[in-house]
Amino acid sequence: MAIDTVVEEVAENLEEMAEATRRINTNSLGFFFIGVGVGFGLGFYWGYKFNKEKIKAEAFKQSEEEVEKIRKLYAQKTVAAEPKPSVEELIEEKGYDRPLPPPVPGIVEPVVVIEKDKNSDWDYAVEIQGRVEGEPYVIHQDEFMQNETDYKRVEYTYYAADDVLVDEENAHPLPHADLIVGVNNLKFGHGTDDDDVVFVRNDKYELIMEICRSPESYEEKFLGIENSDEPDDNED
Repeated sequence: MAIDTVVEEVAENLEEMAEATRRINTNSLGFFFIGVGVGFGLGFYWGYKFNKEKIKAEAFKQSEEEVEKIRKLYAQKTVAAEPKPSVEELIEEKGYDRPLPPPVPGIVEPVVVIEKDKNSDWDYAVEIQGRVEGEPYVIHQDEFMQNETDYKRVEYTYYAADDVLVDEENAHPLPHADLIVGVNNLKFGHGTDDDDVVFVRNDKYELIMEICRSPESYEEKFLGIENSDEPDDNED
């Protein structure tokens, strides 16, 4: 009996649902779906239009920023290309065109060094006449540079403090300096443009010599011997 009752109730419910379905207006369903479609289309259109305007605004803003960068770069190049003002214009602009103060008393002006003339005290006729065959003699600076005799060139240093002539090759005093250089040939500045240089030729030994004078002492510089002119306290 219970099963038959349930079946009857289910059948009644199905019949009610079918009756309700028959009462639904199919036109209303059509209008509903049309409304949904129109609403979806309008929403898509306005959403697309809004996004498009947003993209255009962002692109315009970006283009404005790029244009501003280009303007600044062009302005910098224009400033760099402008010619720099002269020193006179800068002085006038900064107000530095006031007269300079007078020189301070007591300041010594720089000394102008006048170059020595190698020919000022040289007479070739006199020099050649005074040359003795077989003995060394002084020559002119130009004769040393030209070296027409093709003699060997050597350099000597004369230490004036202790009257020592030194061979630059081995830094030893020159043996028999009177025979090689001559007794009276240390005429420094004669026939040269340097007051501390003299040139000598020795035909016997086939040498041409450049001799430079130094105020130092050979013994102090090379031997470590200090020369003192002060009197010894132990002397009576």
